[in-house]
Amino acid sequence: MTRKEWTRMIFMYIISTLLAICMGCTNSSETKDDGLRVQNSKYSGYWSGFWVQSEDEVSSWDNWGDFIGMDAQGDGSVSIDDDLDGFYENDWFYYTIYEDGTIRGDVFDGIINENEEIIVLIDTDRSDNALAIQTAIKEASSMQNSDFFGAYIVCEFGFDVNTNAHWTSRWVLIANGNGTFDYSILDHSDGSTGSGSMDYVMSENGRFVVTTNGDKGMLIADGSCFVLLDDDYSDQTLEFSIGVRKSTGVTLSSLAGEYIVVRFEGDKEGGVIDFYTSFIESVVDNAGGADFEILAASDNDLISGHYTFTVTDTGEVTIPETGDQGIASVNNGLLVFVDTDSSNDDDVSLTIGVKKTR
Repeated sequence: MTRKEWTRMIFMYIISTLLAICMGCTNSSETKDDGLRVQNSKYSGYWSGFWVQSEDEVSSWDNWGDFIGMDAQGDGSVSIDDDLDGFYENDWFYYTIYEDGTIRGDVFDGIINENEEIIVLIDTDRSDNALAIQTAIKEASSMQNSDFFGAYIVCEFGFDVNTNAHWTSRWVLIANGNGTFDYSILDHSDGSTGSGSMDYVMSENGRFVVTTNGDKGMLIADGSCFVLLDDDYSDQTLEFSIGVRKSTGVTLSSLAGEYIVVRFEGDKEGGVIDFYTSFIESVVDNAGGADFEILAASDNDLISGHYTFTVTDTGEVTIPETGDQGIASVNNGLLVFVDTDSSNDDDVSLTIGVKKTR
C-alpha cells in the first residue's frame, strides 16, 4: 500500500466514523422533505459486485477496479471487503435508504430495486479528484452452473489502464447452463468485432469465475442478470459489464414509472481524456417518452430534458436521440444502456436505471 493509499484510508476512516455517529441516529420514523420514510433495512445481507474508480492525477487519470463483497448491516452502514486481496478490509460507507429505494450516502448516491436484490451507486463528488461507480447483487444460495442460461444483452465500459483510452461495447452472450457460454460483439465504439466461447464455474452464492480469462461475476438468484469485472491488468485493460437476459412480452407500458439513473461517461474531446458521472431522476411514460433531471453531476451540469425510446418484445431498448442501446429487465425494474457511438461527440457512456419502489 502506497503512502497516498494509506493516508486516504485513515482519512476515510475518520470521516466515516464521524458520519456513523450522525447517521446512526436515523431511524424508520424519520422522513425526508417529500415525506418518504427511512427504510435502511432494505439493504442487508451479503452482496457482491464491482467497484470501479477513476482518480484525476492532474496530468493523467488512474483507473482501477475491484470485485468486492459487502456486508450490509441494515442499519445504514456497509462493511466492504475484498476476499482476494484485502484492499478494502475494514473499510465502511454509510447511507440512508428511503421507502422508494433511493439511497443517499457519504460516498455514493443510488438506488436499490424493489426486490432488494440489485443496488447501483455512483460517486459524483469530484472534490477529492475521484469518481466511482458500484453495482452489486445480493448473494443467494444453492446456485449452480445450470442457473446461468439463455440469451443476454451485455453492456460494457472498458479502459486501457496505461493510456486512459476507453471504449464501450454491446454484445450478446448465450449461456448454455453447462459451464460454457458463447458471445458475439454487436457494437463497439472503436469498431472492434469478435465472437467466441468461454468457460465458467458457478459458486453456490452466485459468484462465478470465467476460467478462460479470470473475469469475476455475480449472478442474481433467478439468473436474469449479472455483473462482470475484468480486473486482470496483465493485458493493461479494465472492463466492467452488466448483462440482462432477454425476455418476452415487453411493452412500452411495462417500462413506465419513476427511475433513479446513474451514468459513467468517458470523453476525449480535443484529444483530452476526461471522465464524468451523473445521478439522475427520470419519469418514463407508457408511450415511449421520458423526462429527466440531473440531480448531481461531477461537472455540476444539472440539466433537465426529454427523450424518447423504443422497445422490442424481448426487452431491447433504443434511444433515437442519442443512439444509446440496451435492454430492460421488467421483473427487476432494471434498464441498462450503452453509448457506443463517439463519432459526433467524442464521448461514450454506460447508463444504469432502476425503477423506484411503487
